[in-house]
Amino acid sequence: MTEQQEVIPKKEVLANIRKTEELVGNKIKSKRLILGYSQTFLGNKIGVSVQQIQKYERGQNRISSGRLYSLSMILKTPINYFFTDEETLGECIEEQSLENQALEKDFKDLVLAFSRINNKSLRARLLQFIRSLSYVEEGV
Repeated sequence: MTEQQEVIPKKEVLANIRKTEELVGNKIKSKRLILGYSQTFLGNKIGVSVQQIQKYERGQNRISSGRLYSLSMILKTPINYFFTDEETLGECIEEQSLENQALEKDFKDLVLAFSRINNKSLRARLLQFIRSLSYVEEGV
């Protein structure tokens, strides 16, 4: 006696694939923003255009397993992160490594300290300096 397999309608399969592509794209975008990376930076790191990163993030284009693995390395996250469906930002933050949690705390401290600077000219120079440092980090 052979075991009968359940036949899933093609429409349902395609809907599940689309949902997965959107989930992966949302996770890429969320992690990129948390780490403060631009789409340009991410595209340069994996060898695709900014437009392609945008399509990945919207779930319009599928990402190859090799590219997804590269993204997991660049975004400093395990590959299964892209396939878990957390409902809140709080749950995402709980899954971050200690390094990323420290980065978020530094970001909040920086924003708070920056907002307390009353001298507009000094704020502009600091912002220019910080941007110049980020270009050095990106290798531009």
